[in-house]
Amino acid sequence: MKSGFNIQLVWIPSHKNISGNEIADREAKGALKLPLQIELKSHWYQIFNSSILESNNAWHSEHSYKIEKKANKLYEFNLIPSSICVCGHDFCDLRHIVWDCNQYIVTRQEIEDELNKIGLSLRDINSILASMNVQAIKLLCDFSSKTGIRI
Repeated sequence: MKSGFNIQLVWIPSHKNISGNEIADREAKGALKLPLQIELKSHWYQIFNSSILESNNAWHSEHSYKIEKKANKLYEFNLIPSSICVCGHDFCDLRHIVWDCNQYIVTRQEIEDELNKIGLSLRDINSILASMNVQAIKLLCDFSSKTGIRI
């Protein structure tokens, strides 16, 4: 501290006995009791949401395939460090990691078991995202975290 300066930190109860502040404080405390909402990166959310909407219309199937194919190119989106999977598979896409990669058998089974408990399957990621089920999306985020894929 430079000489000649004296700094004091003092707590001032600013919400006390002020009607608007008391209401704001009560609302803020109430919001802490609400369930946690997970927000996926908006770009991924839009891709998956578009894919779900398009897949519901059969005449859009070719376009839907293109959206899904684009969403599966994890390397191109800089979500994984290489287009070659750690298991040696020559193409590392979302399908391979979620359903086929030998590196994630245990993690996949753990997440699948938890999803089955709430009536969902890891085999249908679009339905999980469309359900907006917070517990299911948390499980997908857990899978993402354990496998090192950033969503």
